[in-house]
Amino acid sequence: MPSLIETHEAKAKALEKDIPALQEVVKATWRKEDVLKELKAELAALSRKIYGNITLYYSSD
Repeated sequence: MPSLIETHEAKAKALEKDIPALQEVVKATWRKEDVLKELKAELAALSRKIYGNITLYYSSD
């Protein structure tokens, strides 16, 4: 049982070394975030245009 505890403690210490690097990754702005926002806005505009055209088409009948 003590060897199991030591093994887990050693793994925990090894993983603790990665914490600062991982925190920086989490805090960073994703490179593609701005592109994604633009694409979402474009999608919303196209959806409104399509919906408008559909409603015009069916209301003219």
